[in-house]
Amino acid sequence: MMVRMALGWIALVVVMPAVRADVVRSAMRLSEGRQAYVQHGVGALWSDLASRPGLLYREAESADALAFLPGHQVVADDLCGGGAMIEQVEEARFDLAIASAGRYHGWARLWLPRPGSWTHEESFDGGGRRTIRDSARWVFGSWLWSPLGDYELKAGAQTFTLHGWRGGARLDAILFSADPDFDPSTIAGIPTAGAADRGHISTVDIGPSAVTAWRRLEIAVDLQGGECQAEVSTDGGRTWLPAPGGDLSAVPARGDGHDRLRARLELRPGADGASPRVRGVTVAYDLPADAEAVVSTPRYRVAFARRTGALAGLSNLETGVDVTPPHLQEPCLGLALREPGATELLEVTPEEVLFQGLDESSGGLTLRWLAARDIELRLEVTPDGGELSTWLLGVHNRSALEVVRIDFPLIREAALGDCRDDEAVLPRTGGWRIRNPASSKTWMTTYLGGGSMSWMDLWDASGGLYLVMQDPTLRSTELSCSPAASRQAVDLSFRTHTLVRPGAQCERRFQVGLHRGDWHWAADRYREWAATWLKPPQPPAWLRDCDGWVGLLGAPFAAMPAKLAQAQREGFDYLQYWSQMADGIDQCCGNFYWPAPALGGAEGFTSGIGKVRQAGGKVTGYMNCQTWTRDSWTNELLRRTPRADLPAQAQELLRPLEWFERWRLYPLDGQPLGYYADTLGWYIMCPASTGFSEHLRFWMADMYGGLFRTDGVYLDQAGATQAKPCYNLDHGHDDIGSWGAGMVEMLRQVREAGRRINPDYLIAIEGCGDALGQYADLHLISGLCTHPEVYHYTFPDHILISGLSNNSPLNRHQRVSRAFLNGDRFDSRLHDAGMIAAVRLRQRVKAWLYPGRFMDTVGLEVSDEAVLARWNLCELPGERAIVVAFDNESARADAHATLALPAGWEQPRHLYLFGLGGEVVAMRPTVAAGKIRIPVIASTLSAALLVYETTPARQVDLFQRDLAQPGQTALQIAAVNLGTADVTIAVETTPEAPLTGGAGRLTLSVPAGGTSAWQVEPGPLDGLQQPARLRINATWPGGQRQAWAEVRPFFLNSRLILDADEDGKPDYWQAGGTTAAVEHGLEDGAVVVVGKPKEFQYLNQHVTLEPRTTYRFAGWIRRSAPSAQVSIAVVEFIGERGLRVHRLGDDETAPADTWQRFEKTFTTGGDFRASAVYLYNVHSEVKAWYRDLELEKVP
Repeated sequence: MMVRMALGWIALVVVMPAVRADVVRSAMRLSEGRQAYVQHGVGALWSDLASRPGLLYREAESADALAFLPGHQVVADDLCGGGAMIEQVEEARFDLAIASAGRYHGWARLWLPRPGSWTHEESFDGGGRRTIRDSARWVFGSWLWSPLGDYELKAGAQTFTLHGWRGGARLDAILFSADPDFDPSTIAGIPTAGAADRGHISTVDIGPSAVTAWRRLEIAVDLQGGECQAEVSTDGGRTWLPAPGGDLSAVPARGDGHDRLRARLELRPGADGASPRVRGVTVAYDLPADAEAVVSTPRYRVAFARRTGALAGLSNLETGVDVTPPHLQEPCLGLALREPGATELLEVTPEEVLFQGLDESSGGLTLRWLAARDIELRLEVTPDGGELSTWLLGVHNRSALEVVRIDFPLIREAALGDCRDDEAVLPRTGGWRIRNPASSKTWMTTYLGGGSMSWMDLWDASGGLYLVMQDPTLRSTELSCSPAASRQAVDLSFRTHTLVRPGAQCERRFQVGLHRGDWHWAADRYREWAATWLKPPQPPAWLRDCDGWVGLLGAPFAAMPAKLAQAQREGFDYLQYWSQMADGIDQCCGNFYWPAPALGGAEGFTSGIGKVRQAGGKVTGYMNCQTWTRDSWTNELLRRTPRADLPAQAQELLRPLEWFERWRLYPLDGQPLGYYADTLGWYIMCPASTGFSEHLRFWMADMYGGLFRTDGVYLDQAGATQAKPCYNLDHGHDDIGSWGAGMVEMLRQVREAGRRINPDYLIAIEGCGDALGQYADLHLISGLCTHPEVYHYTFPDHILISGLSNNSPLNRHQRVSRAFLNGDRFDSRLHDAGMIAAVRLRQRVKAWLYPGRFMDTVGLEVSDEAVLARWNLCELPGERAIVVAFDNESARADAHATLALPAGWEQPRHLYLFGLGGEVVAMRPTVAAGKIRIPVIASTLSAALLVYETTPARQVDLFQRDLAQPGQTALQIAAVNLGTADVTIAVETTPEAPLTGGAGRLTLSVPAGGTSAWQVEPGPLDGLQQPARLRINATWPGGQRQAWAEVRPFFLNSRLILDADEDGKPDYWQAGGTTAAVEHGLEDGAVVVVGKPKEFQYLNQHVTLEPRTTYRFAGWIRRSAPSAQVSIAVVEFIGERGLRVHRLGDDETAPADTWQRFEKTFTTGGDFRASAVYLYNVHSEVKAWYRDLELEKVP
């Protein structure tokens, strides 16, 4: 026994055999059923589900009509209900009898053969078809229940039809339920139609550390008039032994640590058809005193089976929670090998790693294994003074084979009590937080690639399990969380791609933490470890104060100054070009980075950048961290750019095939790895290779930073792709798992070279990564992660940006609101009203938010769960403040937040509340028992500012109190005094054209901790086509500030005549549809769109309409030939996919080459989430002109 003093308490670190227990009881988790089901640890006959009110169930093969593709028919399958399934079906029709009208939720039991985007169409009673994404859960190669559509159905006969069930997807059954809480996705078991006279439920195998005798099987079951009989298997289900009355005394036990037991229960219904309900199965057995070797402290217990070396329990002694089942062993390591140079792996499963023995000492345990006869494995488990233990794995390869992957640690069957309230935290591109992961799918990420950190945590209200890989060499490692076989726990794993040659050795270091508290505890520990070796980020000074960027796609380089001027009016001075390269233009991505001749070429690019920088703006361009077009050397066309249009200097930079072959990625099979290879000809390169790394350094630093004078480069996928092993060690990397290390080294070289050219050179990347953040200044996470607060909290000094790029499950408003909530910089586009408002609100608190530390929800509670909140702590010389951001999507009233103030922060001087529409409330802060209560104003976004100390330079803030609209007679301007003394400010207002009024001077007194306001008359606003601004300059003793007030029409450029950037598209309008190449332009005071028979095309502008409000809509249309495919419309977006369309002009009898005016009034609904005006020319061969639109509220 060893006694240590740690953290002010006595820690006993005890290494000892397990305390003797004559009889041990272990739960056996239910896993699957036949004609029966298991859900949340409870099992019953399938008829128990099928008989529920409002549930309709049909076997797929029983469809009333089936139209197979040629050569296909119903297929027998023992793993399906009814013993059969269907696939390759053009149409399947099911006639259903709906007993009661209501909303029904559909589900399908399906099997998808491989990863991909799987969809089908479906309809009810011949109505409109819906497209359903079958791969939404991203589960492949196994049967699962996946959602179909939701439908409002009338009572009586209804017909449901599946269309296009093809591609190898299999279908077992469908069901519809009127119960909105019914979720079969958590059900395991093979279903059946009708009432079966019996069904079977099996348990997961268990393997105790050692068994000298099996005693009893104890079943917790509500018979409900039925029967339940049990039998057991010791050989994985090949043979079965009776267990009469639960007696297991006749079941043999070997006692060598390799005993396994599985139970199978036969259920028979009662006379009334009621099913028995099994609530648990427990087995009692004799565990010998020497079964386990244990590392124990007052906080945790870690046990290993003495006979096999398998992990035999992780227990939190402080909380009393067994995180993995005690005394039940699970192997914790495995390997993958290959013959040197071979293209196939030799998997060494955990069961094939042979235990050699263990050594015990006061310092911990040492365990030894042997794999493939000559590969020695040694694990040292050492307790720390607190909640952590260190697990150091050594691998000594004495074989003729190569070790190419180390699977360690493998933690199986982990749960914190009832698994349904567990949450798994994984570091995918910022963070995944997965509720009830035991009922989810496999979640996997690779560090350092899409995996941004090398830790994960499983936690609930009682505490958690923290796993961390501590590897500054950044070997590529898969981190995964999968449902365990029982679906009542999870399997957690690390799998590291690293090469251990014959005769070589390596070490892998991990820590395991059994802790109180939530995942923030784990993030704190990871941050502490990372600080021992990571360099702090060094972003350029201009980025620290920057609110984000405006993304440009396909904009001519000559339009850059005009685009910047528009962006600056909206709060941004940073342009991010997505499509500037020769093989981009109309798409964001390409990999030959010479500026596209079609957009202005190198000269236009350089000139545009120079003008932007003269106007105080910044420009970065797009590049990709891993792709190259293999055949670009010989292609006559680089997508839309003819090779002949490139200057000789550019053509010399096209890399030959020999270069590609030398520096491409070499996976295990040695074949080129395609990426959009069929459509774009792209392949994956090796970023750890010296050749491709130098290629990126040359383009990013020498060409863009030096020749073209950009302010930096955005590097796509650097922190958002899989870290792939590369087996070509002639590349210059010393390991197959050097992807992440190579990426970091390349970023280091680029930044070093870039900052020699420009000290403010910036590197932005897609995704985020702890080691990448040493040299990457800005991390784009739009659409990539579900919970960026995980990365924010772990690395609060790394700058993240999010918003409108990439696909996302969030709607447009939520993308903006989450960026605001989490303190991200804004990833915006021009003229997005939501972004503009959010940036204006952000500017009220950015002085303290950006340099502050992100605290997430630690100590923060909100009275209404519909309101989200995060807080930040800022402590600078002379500036101390707390900022709380609120996302109140439904604008709930009467909500409040309660924040437990940190020590030393118990008494703020002032409290201010800021709303999205310019609202400001100054309050006296009230603190009770160390907590402050903060009201949440009824604004979709808002912020609270607690001021403790501020300098005179920041004492006064100025802003527009409301966002003025045409028809208002005055602009409302507010001044806020953040200081402790009254202040007098001198104000000067200056209008910009086309405003004609508002110029003047005034002196204003603002009380300490309070506000003052005044009005400015901007002059006539009727007919305003674009935003107009009023500059406000204020001075006071020790400080000065400039602010802007703006009049912004809700419908911009409605006459379609403004084109300041001369790109042929009216300002404030966007082109879209089924093609990015919408042919449009301006002619004679109108905008023209050229129709294409195969394309759905439009120009549109998002507008903010009020619900349940009547509007008048009008406009002029001319068409080159009669066509009903030309129209204008106001569109309301409802739910995820619904539309309400108010259309004008779709008249096939309208004459050609004649201007016609159309007009209508309409009333908006109360359920739309967004609205827009559209100019349509869809699937036509005509040209259409549009002008002079009108949209106004009817008094």
